[in-house]
Order: sequence, then C-alpha cells, then structure tokens
Amino acid sequence: SGRVKISRITPDGHELTLDFIEPGELFGEMALVEEEASDTVAEPLEDAILCTIPLEEFRRLLMARPELAFRVTKLIGLRRRQIESRIEDLAFRDIPARLARLLVNLAEEYGVADSQGIQLRIRLSQRELAHLIGASRERVNQILIALRQQGLIEYAGRSLRIRDRAGLARLT
Repeated sequence: SGRVKISRITPDGHELTLDFIEPGELFGEMALVEEEASDTVAEPLEDAILCTIPLEEFRRLLMARPELAFRVTKLIGLRRRQIESRIEDLAFRDIPARLARLLVNLAEEYGVADSQGIQLRIRLSQRELAHLIGASRERVNQILIALRQQGLIEYAGRSLRIRDRAGLARLT
C-alpha cells in the first residue's frame, strides 16, 4: 500500500525521478537480471507497507510459475519503453514541451475529470516535477506560471488541475 517514488541520484547529488509505483505494483524486478547492486532508490511518498521477497526465492517462484515469469517479463518491457520515451523527451524536447507532456501523461494516469478540468490525484512539488523532466525547480516554476497565465492549468501548492488538456497537448 502507499505510493513509492523510484529515482536515481547522481554522484553530484542531482535526482532524476524514474517512476511512481502505485499500491499493489511490483518494483525492484531488475534485480533478477542485474549482476551488480543498482543505484536506484525507492522512497515512499506516503505511509506504505511493502512486501519483500528474497531474490533466490523469487527466482524459484518464477521457475515454478511460468505465467508469473511472463507477467514480470511484460512489466520489464513496459518499463523499458517508458524509460526510452523519457530519454527521447530529454534528447529531443525542450523543457516547456517536456513539462507539458508530463502533465498530459499525469492527467491520463492520475487525473479525475470534473466540471473545471482534470484534477490530478497525485500531488507533486515543483522539485518533484523538475526531477521527472530533468530540469531545475526554478525553471519548472517559470513554466507553470506561464501555463497558468495561458489558462491551461491551475495550481496551489502540490494540487494541480489541467484546465485545457488539448491546449497543453499542443505544446508537446
């Protein structure tokens, strides 16, 4: 239970958020194929209860249950595609386009439509948004102000509402 943030911290202290794990989801699956310990960090964003499975036990379980092994393989493939998409964003999109794309994606995954737009159920700080797109918090703040002035979003603290999803999508 609880939401968990998966990130990497560079040697110079910069953080890049890789994903958010929702209640009931599996994470740490790359330990099945990695020879060395990972520099990936899992941090609960709220009260969380986690279940851990020792690596060798998990491997035995996958050998005994091929359908489970197939599901884990699909999960690894899905997460790889998500990471590749993020790399493309970092390489080919400017920061405003990356932030707009992130907000559109968050609206699809965590949004609840109401009469005023799409309210995000996930509450992220400007620093967390910056870590998701490889930018500074200050730059994210400037872009959020501009998006609010254009009537595309509204926000207060960590609460964010997409007012014009189509307009935001055009910026990506």
